[in-house]
Amino acid sequence: MKLEEVDKVEINIIMDNYADWILEDTKYVKRAMDSKNGKELKVPLMAEHSLCLLISIYNNNEKHDILLDTGENGVSLKNNLDILELNFKTVENLIISHAHSDHTHALSWVISQLNNSASVIAHPDVFLSGRSFVDNGLTIINDCPTKETILSHGNSIIESKTPYISDNKLFMVTGEIPRITDFEILNYESYVIRNGIKEFDKILDDQAIVINIKGKGLLIISGCAHAGIINTIKYAQKITSIEKIYGVIGGFHLPPKINSNITEKTIEALKELNPSIIVPMHCTGIYAISRFIQEFKDNCNLSCVGSKFTF
Repeated sequence: MKLEEVDKVEINIIMDNYADWILEDTKYVKRAMDSKNGKELKVPLMAEHSLCLLISIYNNNEKHDILLDTGENGVSLKNNLDILELNFKTVENLIISHAHSDHTHALSWVISQLNNSASVIAHPDVFLSGRSFVDNGLTIINDCPTKETILSHGNSIIESKTPYISDNKLFMVTGEIPRITDFEILNYESYVIRNGIKEFDKILDDQAIVINIKGKGLLIISGCAHAGIINTIKYAQKITSIEKIYGVIGGFHLPPKINSNITEKTIEALKELNPSIIVPMHCTGIYAISRFIQEFKDNCNLSCVGSKFTF
């Protein structure tokens, strides 16, 4: 599948785990302010353990907006969009990275904000029922998205397990990602109901977005990277036949431990891939993020709600 080269990509962080007013701008990112019209915001930008990214792709003097995930809560999304003076009316595609509630719980509200010409791109397993996970011995039920939520608003659904390339060839969605590394393993107990049978959930619906930036290489945007961020990158290289990795941004889902073998091996593998930009966010974990800052220094940029990255 051949991706077109694009001129520029902007990513507005509508929702992420962190809010931070004192992070500085860098070459790649512009931070939101805690004031408006000379007055402090009475209600600030809200952060939550979830993800929602508004991605603008620029090519040949045209702008195309896509959305990755919906976050957890429509109230906080609306608050952040109002402060940032953004909306979802121009979104052409909503990509669901996987079915977990921190990426899909606000689906109904987000769908209500889209034009009904926008399509939803998802792995078929996103719509399986009976997802759950075990946390400290307790079974937590994960509310799954339904097709009816999307179709009732007149939006279409594109289901694909295999790589999907947009009609304009400006972005690709990986589909199901092969697990080929020997260190990227699912690190918690989760289940799903398939054909009426409860089974271990391998989170096969995990997928990422791939964009080819002119003269720079691939920009890979992950939701949680349950398949492993290195597996995700290597699969993006395979399906695009492009080796050069320019940037990796999104959740990397690394263990919440200070000394993690998976984190260290991920860092080693990333060094070999040599991306110019790394933006660990959402479920990467604070200890893993600190290791990325130590190892990649200025190549590692922090994320927080309200940030706008330009590549």
